[in-house]
Amino acid sequence: MKESIIGYSVKKKPLVSYECGEGSHHVHIYGGIHGDEPESVDVLERLIKFLRKYPKFLKLSKHYIIVPKLNPDGLEAQTRVNASKVDLNRNFPSRYWSAHYELEKNYPGPKSASEPEVEAIVKLIEKYPPGVILSVHSWIPQVNFDGPAEDLARVLSENNGYPVTSHIGYATPG
Repeated sequence: MKESIIGYSVKKKPLVSYECGEGSHHVHIYGGIHGDEPESVDVLERLIKFLRKYPKFLKLSKHYIIVPKLNPDGLEAQTRVNASKVDLNRNFPSRYWSAHYELEKNYPGPKSASEPEVEAIVKLIEKYPPGVILSVHSWIPQVNFDGPAEDLARVLSENNGYPVTSHIGYATPG
């Protein structure tokens, strides 16, 4: 398993990715986007440990990229947001990005991809265009999907017992 530093947080903590497998189909798996969801980091760190022990478990004809701790500053402070008080989940550039927010904890930043943590992921996505992105959270027990990922969401649901949803009840721009 290849370990790389893909960037640094606002407070200059390294953002580490772990890669395994080969092929042109890239699977991105992210955790720790919200610092108050440490369970997502734990799940991905356990996955990395498992894959190091059992590397043939995955279909290695795919390229897996795991970033277990995307918001190390928020994790250290036990806050949803990063050190700039930005909700990284809402900072990603997308056609739905908006500077509008109602709750302080949902501040999307001054512009899309303004945060170094998001910038690192954007560069990773440009380098390895994903066929699938799995973003692990721990707030609501569900498998939420966007776009054409319903089949994958149903497979995950069959294995973890969580309901499949296409909407979590509020807008998630970015």
